[in-house]
Amino acid sequence: MTTAVLEAQTAQFDVDDVEYLRHGGKPLLARVYKPRGEGPFPAMVECHGGAWCQSDRLTEKLRHQHMAAHGIVSIALDFRSGNEDPYPASVQDINYAVRWAKLHARELKTRPDLVGLSGQSSGGHLAMLVAMRPHDARYAAIPLPAGSPAHDASVRCVIMTWPVINQGREVAFLIEGEEKAQVLHDVFLGPYQPETYPSQIIRPASGQLMLLLDAAAAAKLPAPANSDSTGTLELR
Repeated sequence: MTTAVLEAQTAQFDVDDVEYLRHGGKPLLARVYKPRGEGPFPAMVECHGGAWCQSDRLTEKLRHQHMAAHGIVSIALDFRSGNEDPYPASVQDINYAVRWAKLHARELKTRPDLVGLSGQSSGGHLAMLVAMRPHDARYAAIPLPAGSPAHDASVRCVIMTWPVINQGREVAFLIEGEEKAQVLHDVFLGPYQPETYPSQIIRPASGQLMLLLDAAAAAKLPAPANSDSTGTLELR
């Protein structure tokens, strides 16, 4: 994506780096893009892609800038990398970030009920895991500061751009000829764990959705670099 394909900016916004979490001596930052004005605005906690083990909060800045320019608070996260801290470390960080955003909703110019999740590629996978299991004790293992009001990680919506949510087929297709991506996937997840496959979580409840996923995989959809597909799941 280049600036040539983005619509003209419609609103001014401010950008700040904020420490939302710390592991030992290592801070995790969120780059927050806030529209100017009183709000409250919808807010998206953003999970970057990068094959679970690469990239950071700066990777997709054009998208974050575009959202902020159109009245959406974009909270682009750094989270623990899968090659240093395997699953569920990154999911724990994202779960915490959702609760942190709700706790600081007023400062972020949003409301707890307006917080959603967004992710691209492997980030879409992570966003989906957090959204599908907001109360999972392993994912919510990092508590908010002592004395904080209680918040969970449930979200208003999930927006996924070419997400890897049916790994058994999608990973095999998307990484043909690229062994490094397969290695990073396996480093993050380790041995096969059905709980990390959204398609396996959905399967018992929605055979029709699985038929759609299977049909898409069979059709061999374009690889992410050439794809305009975006999936949205609204949770109520």
